[in-house]
Amino acid sequence: PEGRLLVYTFGFLSILGFLALNASAANTMKLLVGDLLYEKGWQRFTKGPWACLLWLSLIVAWIAIVAVAIQGYMNHRGGPDHISFSDAYWLMFITTTTVGFGDYHIEHEEFRTSDMFYVPLLILFGFPILGNFAENLAETYFMYFPMDMTLEMILKAKHEKIDMILCPTHEILKEKEKEKEKRLKQLKPPANMSMELASAATVSRQMRANDDSSDDYYTTNNTTNKMQDETSTSS
Repeated sequence: PEGRLLVYTFGFLSILGFLALNASAANTMKLLVGDLLYEKGWQRFTKGPWACLLWLSLIVAWIAIVAVAIQGYMNHRGGPDHISFSDAYWLMFITTTTVGFGDYHIEHEEFRTSDMFYVPLLILFGFPILGNFAENLAETYFMYFPMDMTLEMILKAKHEKIDMILCPTHEILKEKEKEKEKRLKQLKPPANMSMELASAATVSRQMRANDDSSDDYYTTNNTTNKMQDETSTSS
């Protein structure tokens, strides 16, 4: 029970910390690689299928490099039982993808304290590469197969209707004021306009905005009252 409690607490927190660290490392690696690609003029490899091909090539190459290192390590420490490159590659593949069947592994008796400073780092470096490949693969998929927005639009309309019923009128008017300010900014007079014309244009804009605000107020009140009447009638 004590061992399970330790796994439930510190083990779970360790997994969360590892995921956060891996996400940060993957993002940093993606930025550095993207900057290098832009400097070389290879922007096509920063997104889409070309990006998937790039990160897939990197993860395959990195697993091969680490497999060669692990093969030499295990053959040096393992005595007469040598491991082939294909078995070492299989070991690194199931380790990097976190499958871990356990058919091939480094023996605990052969692992030394000094090995902690380079063997785990070689393996962990592949996780950010794999994460970037998965991210680009998902982005490419949704690029060619966008999600159906029908359900999202239906739910959004439903939520807006609920907000109109439950939200006070002054909250709705506040949104209308923001829209009015936005319209005023869009109708800003040119810099070369004379002071008289600019003043006249400002007065005209204010009058038009006030008229729109009055219309919005009466429209909002009528809409709110109508929805409240429908709600009370249905209840």
